[in-house]
Amino acid sequence: MQVNPSRILALTCFALLQSPVLFCDSDSAPKNFRELGQLDIDAYYFNINDFVQNKQWRRAIIMGKNAFEGAVSLQKLDVAWKIGDTLVSHNFFLGDFEEALRQGLENQKIAELLAEPKKMAKSLYKISAAYRGIGDSSSIHSESQIQSFQKSRDAIKKSLQIAEEKCPLEQSLRAKILFNLGALESQDPKGDLTKAKDAYTEAIVLFERTGREDYRQRTLLRLGKLYLLQKNLIDARATCECLRNLVSDERSLMHFFYLDAQILSSEGNWPHACESSEKALALAIKLEAKADIQRIQEFFTNKEK
Repeated sequence: MQVNPSRILALTCFALLQSPVLFCDSDSAPKNFRELGQLDIDAYYFNINDFVQNKQWRRAIIMGKNAFEGAVSLQKLDVAWKIGDTLVSHNFFLGDFEEALRQGLENQKIAELLAEPKKMAKSLYKISAAYRGIGDSSSIHSESQIQSFQKSRDAIKKSLQIAEEKCPLEQSLRAKILFNLGALESQDPKGDLTKAKDAYTEAIVLFERTGREDYRQRTLLRLGKLYLLQKNLIDARATCECLRNLVSDERSLMHFFYLDAQILSSEGNWPHACESSEKALALAIKLEAKADIQRIQEFFTNKEK
C-alpha cells in the first residue's frame, strides 16, 4: 500500500477529531501500515453516507479505494468486499466501466476466498454490468463490442447458476440478477428481447415481493425502453406514464426524462422531446454520469442530422 504525507496528515486529523484528547504528542499519529489501514476504514465509514447523500461520488471513490486497500492489508476480507462492492457501483454510475470492471474482478477473487456464494453471485452480476457498459460504449458490431457482451453474458449466466444452486431463497439477489440479464439482452445488438422482457417481468414481481420500490421503478424504466425497441409505442408510453409521479431518485428521474424524450420523438413530438431530454441532460451533468451525458447528447445530434 503506497502512503503519502498528505494522506497521513489527513488521517491523523481524523483520528484526533474522533478522540476526546484535544492535545497529544507525536505518538498519536499513525505508526505503521496496520494503524493507517484501520484509520482508512474508519474514515470511510465516518464519511461515506454524507458523500453519497451529497452525490460526491469522486470523493467517495478516493476514500473508498484507500479503505479497500487498508482492509485488504489487514486481511479483513469481508470488510474489503463490502467496500469494494460499493466502489463498483459508484464507478458504474459515473460511467467509469473499466474501473468498475477492475474492482469487480478483485471483489470476485475475495468472494471466492471467503467461499460465500451470495457474494460470488453479486460480484458476478456486477462484473456482467461492467462488461455490458463497456460493450455499449464500443463501436457497433466491432470485435471489442462482441467480446464485451459475450463476457457479460458468461458472467451473468454464472451468477444466475450460483444463485439458483446455492442461494435459492434469496429473492432480492435473483431479482437483481434478472434485472441485469434483461439489460444485457436489451443492449446487446444480438440480444433476445423476448428473454429480456421475461427477465424484467419476473424481476418486477420479486422486487414488489421484497419491498424494493426503487428497483421496481428502475426495472419498469428498462421495460419501457424495451417496448420502444420493439416499436410498441402504446406500451412504452403506458409504462412511462405509470412512473411519471412516482420517480423521485435523481438517477431514475434522469432515465425517466430520457425515456420520455425518446418516446416523444418516436411519436413525432420533437419540441416536447427536446424539453424532456434537456431535463435528462441537466440531471446527468449534475450526477457526473458521463456515459449518460454522451448518450443524451448523441440523441440531440442524431435527431438534428
